[in-house]
Amino acid sequence: MPIYRIKEKFWFWDSDFFVQDEKGHNLYKLNRVWFSPNQSIVLKEENDELLVIRKRIFSFKPCYQIVRNDKVLAEIKEKTIWFQQKHVLELADVEYVVDESKWKKKMFSIKHQGVEVAHVNKKMLDMSGSFWVDVKVDPTYYEGEAMKEMCLTVLAACIIMIQVLHAHDRQVLKKEQKDAVSKMPLQVMKDEAPK
Repeated sequence: MPIYRIKEKFWFWDSDFFVQDEKGHNLYKLNRVWFSPNQSIVLKEENDELLVIRKRIFSFKPCYQIVRNDKVLAEIKEKTIWFQQKHVLELADVEYVVDESKWKKKMFSIKHQGVEVAHVNKKMLDMSGSFWVDVKVDPTYYEGEAMKEMCLTVLAACIIMIQVLHAHDRQVLKKEQKDAVSKMPLQVMKDEAPK
């Protein structure tokens, strides 16, 4: 099964970036579409557009779509499962649950009925700041072009989740900084008082 490499810094600085194989060869190009109302990212192979990742604009909760040839292949949504907020990948009327429990260690997985379909992690000794995406699609269900499409869809779902989880981390950090500032004592010493 394919293993892909995505550099973490893509989400912060670069407008374009490559998804590589485990040997470092460029496989796909990610193009961020600037000034797009739905925050689109295009996944290309050479000059061929394979998939578009976009945020659905009118949605009660955040929802991301994976689109091919103007047809929505899959969506990632937040759902409440057993009183917990979870991200769910809906693909061809099948739900895959994102296990975010190990995100503090910069890893997560996508599962269907307990079976791992993809595993994403950031290797500890890897100084490149890359995420490694191991897609584990069962070859008994998919062949040829259908297999490639399923692997690309799962890869796109992993790209969305890396972005969503990083955005959540930034929100938590901002809240912690705001809380720390609000708890600082506001005492002014007599010597430091303005004259």
